[in-house]
Amino acid sequence: MNQQELEQRLENVVNNIRTSETELKKLREDKKQRILLLRPADLKSMSSRIRELEEQVEDSKLAREALEKEIQEVKEKEPEALKIGKRLAKELWPAALAEYDKLKRIHEELRSVLEKITGLNNEMMNLAIQHKRLIGDKILTPQIPVPPELYSVADAKFDAAPPKLDLRVGTQREQDRLADQLKQQRPTVSKILKHINIAWPLCPTCGAELLAQRYAMAEDGSTGHASLRCSKHPDQWMEVSFPARAPPPGARWPIPSEDPVPIGDVAGSVPSTIQSHRLAQPGLTDQNTGGEKTT
Repeated sequence: MNQQELEQRLENVVNNIRTSETELKKLREDKKQRILLLRPADLKSMSSRIRELEEQVEDSKLAREALEKEIQEVKEKEPEALKIGKRLAKELWPAALAEYDKLKRIHEELRSVLEKITGLNNEMMNLAIQHKRLIGDKILTPQIPVPPELYSVADAKFDAAPPKLDLRVGTQREQDRLADQLKQQRPTVSKILKHINIAWPLCPTCGAELLAQRYAMAEDGSTGHASLRCSKHPDQWMEVSFPARAPPPGARWPIPSEDPVPIGDVAGSVPSTIQSHRLAQPGLTDQNTGGEKTT
């Protein structure tokens, strides 16, 4: 598990501790204030829930300590990991490229040598046939033996150029990929959001910009919709469209707000005062501008 995944788990554990402690505090106060008014069954249920929350908090704190220790260990190993990347970039990859170039030269030389041997073998055979025609006696014609596998090697195809070394770790490649998707969809989705008069929505949990999971806008600009979601917190999402359309029956939008829903925002409840910002780690999904695509 890489550092980003560990930090995400730590964030989740910390949030769980905070939520459990808040509920635990409320239950304890409620029990203290209503101890004489509660029925025995209710008191037993409340006490059971308090014990359950206390165990959850204790377990979560142990998990937090373990994750913090693991994250620290990963950070301590970063210098060694950087040395690996440096050796790849400065030593091993250049050496591999040099050998690759040498292999291509050998391959070209092999093809040329095989062509020459084949030509010489054919010429010697033809001369032997001519000799027999002249005097009626056959020469034992020599032939240079060539393993057939070498002809297969000579027919092998090399790529025009070797691949490039990419020292980015998997998480960085994913972040860059998501950043490219955000950049690609921003022009169309921005028009949709502008039409309903809201800024780019942010995840209330981490503050990251939500990324469109699917979106579409008519060429004449008469209709448009987008489904946005946070890459780190998939339960945080919203739907927007114009003209306004009713949300599906029983739909509950996970991004809450006590502010009025902006006109034209049919489902999401992100307030119009929300401000957009550039993501450090942008969202998810594979998109193209214009049209609709669902991952």
